[in-house]
Amino acid sequence: MNELAHGGSDSNCGTFALLTDTIHTSQANDNSGGRMNIMRLKSVRVQLFRNVVDSEEIDIDPQVTCFVGKNESGKTALLNALYRLNPVHTSTTFQASKDYPRWRLSKDRKAGDIDDAVPVAAVFHIEEADRDAVVDAFGEGVLTADTFAVSKSYSGDSILECSVDHERALKNVFETLETPKCYAKYWPAKAWLESKSWPTDLSHRKTEIGAQRI
Repeated sequence: MNELAHGGSDSNCGTFALLTDTIHTSQANDNSGGRMNIMRLKSVRVQLFRNVVDSEEIDIDPQVTCFVGKNESGKTALLNALYRLNPVHTSTTFQASKDYPRWRLSKDRKAGDIDDAVPVAAVFHIEEADRDAVVDAFGEGVLTADTFAVSKSYSGDSILECSVDHERALKNVFETLETPKCYAKYWPAKAWLESKSWPTDLSHRKTEIGAQRI
């Protein structure tokens, strides 16, 4: 089981990027004729955003969740931070000069802490349709949890996290693509991933299989 960060330097991120693309595609394609599948928000945490220093993790009820508090206590700030996680208008971003707590802005900027600060982090429940989409694309046993975490920093980086079994994912891919024994030197999966040649290897193998079937 591994915790992955999309967009990082770890070569394992390629596997996770494929998984997230698969989930996003399943959300966009609604086969039931009704509305598209949308992940259900499970929890959210807001930190260092306007007047909210740390909300701690807030559990979201599947039916109704209410934020109750006095004026200027942070209710709107929580919603604004959550909105910035996936805004309708892509120009809506976190801006330290406007959104970072003003009484800490100068001190934290001098310390170089602002860019790495994470004002919002959310956990979503992976719905059955999305799990099925991953199984269809990568086989059984790849997803090892039913949650999907998303966070965004003041620098604008989005971090996506999900627990997956890399060994199982690559084993499934090997079997599906009928991978030749010449790639056996890259087994176990960790060594193959660290070789950084696996995307090219799989691409070549797909081309070979396509040519054989024509």
